[in-house]
This record gives sequence, C-alpha cells and structure tokens, in this order.
Amino acid sequence: MLAQAWRGGPQAALSRLLAGCRFEALDEAGSRAAGAACARSRRADVVDASVVIGAIAREDAVFTSDPADLVAIAKALDEQLVVHRV
Repeated sequence: MLAQAWRGGPQAALSRLLAGCRFEALDEAGSRAAGAACARSRRADVVDASVVIGAIAREDAVFTSDPADLVAIAKALDEQLVVHRV
C-alpha cells in the first residue's frame, strides 16, 4: 500500500516504480477481509493485512523491508505469499 512508503516531496525512485503500478481502492469487502485477517493472525496493522489480502487474490509477490508481519498474516490464513526483502 502506497501509504506505507510515501512521505511526500520528491521521491524520484519511488515515483518511477509507481508509474508501472496499478492501484485499487480498499473497498468494504477488502476492509472486512483485512480486519478478519488481523483478527486471525493477531496482528494489528490493517495496511499489512490489506497488502496480504490483495497480493494473495492477484497471486502477486510483495517487496518489503519488513516481511515478518506479512508472512505471519499469510500463514494465519493458510496461504502462500511470495515475499522479497528489499
């Protein structure tokens, strides 16, 4: 989710990466799924949960500097998630 990385101002490398991305809204169904994932995994970060839910649905890989919670959420959902540490 962009909110985890964007801090305003010129972020040239991130902006170049974003040019090739597709964005989707966090709607009611996604919000409910993220909340349920937080409950099931006993994690509090709904942004992490929504990233996991979306990545699983699209069969996407996730690139992150902090994979622990993402992996834990996917595991709690009995799902495989490809995570690359950056």
